[in-house]
Amino acid sequence: MDSIIADEHDFIRKRLEESAASTETLLSVRKRLQAIGPDLRRVYDTNGYTNFLVAYLKREHEKYQLHHGNGPDNHEYEETRSTPTCHCMVASCPIGNGRLPISIRTADDPERATRQYTHEHTAHPVALHEARQEWHSLCSDLESELSLMKIALAKDVPVETLEDPEALAADEVAEEETDDADADDGEESDEETTGHDPTTVMA
Repeated sequence: MDSIIADEHDFIRKRLEESAASTETLLSVRKRLQAIGPDLRRVYDTNGYTNFLVAYLKREHEKYQLHHGNGPDNHEYEETRSTPTCHCMVASCPIGNGRLPISIRTADDPERATRQYTHEHTAHPVALHEARQEWHSLCSDLESELSLMKIALAKDVPVETLEDPEALAADEVAEEETDDADADDGEESDEETTGHDPTTVMA
């Protein structure tokens, strides 16, 4: 499990319970959390990484077979795969057959085992490399989403506003105008209380 994702997620959940942010902001963050829920559960799963690799290798092998006419005409894929899943082209190669090597599946550290297998294999295990990149891309996207939610809670703006440069700029201008108005009200209050202009320097 990615510790950064876990820490960010825990932080946001606590902020949602304690935050005094607007209802609009809180609903926006909760909606985004719900949307990424399936991916979070996948990352939190002890076997999430290996399950992801297994599914990816199986899918790419099937697409490669379909491209070469070895498969049913009615399949779920929008496109097939023209390049082999492994460049070794050995008949018994697990990657070439759409399977995750046992050395990775049973490893205490599957990520490290993946790197080692890639380094030691007789040729470049293309699909395994792709699967690992896709996994890291998934984790990176989750980190970005969670970071955006943290900022939304801190600024008290909906997540969607942060994704819209024009809306964010308008929100910042409105915030500055509110601060200026509050400052002016404060100066007027000082004048009424003391009877003097607070900007006047006494001789």
